[in-house]
Amino acid sequence: MNNIKNSKRGLSAIVTTLIIILLVFIAIGIVWVVIQDVIKGGTESIDYQSQCLEIGLSVSQAQVLSATTISVAVTRSARGEAIDGVKVTIPQDDGTWSQVVTVPGDIEELVTSSLGILNFAGNTSLVDPTGVTVTPYFVDGVGNEILC
Repeated sequence: MNNIKNSKRGLSAIVTTLIIILLVFIAIGIVWVVIQDVIKGGTESIDYQSQCLEIGLSVSQAQVLSATTISVAVTRSARGEAIDGVKVTIPQDDGTWSQVVTVPGDIEELVTSSLGILNFAGNTSLVDPTGVTVTPYFVDGVGNEILC
């Protein structure tokens, strides 16, 4: 009789040990999924940053057409991947920045491309085209714009 009670206790200890080991594996799996997600997000950010370093855009021509419109042409260097568009900003005469105009589409390498006539509605002080800036951007897999 005594032998049967001892074997049940031994079996209970084995079951408890197996449950603890199972819980440890589940915890390791949860931590692994979280860490893998963080690492994946970090590498995606680094990927876009490295793409941005290779892109060279410069304003080759900017001409004020009226108080609220400007014509802009941009030249792109010979490096970098295709971009999804550019954001154009110009300073107002009081030193502040006007609204940003988004111009979608890629600009080919080593090409000067006209962005067309851009309307900065609501601004009545577009007088100096020398401060025009263009910022390329990419669109990630979810549709978010990533500015360079």
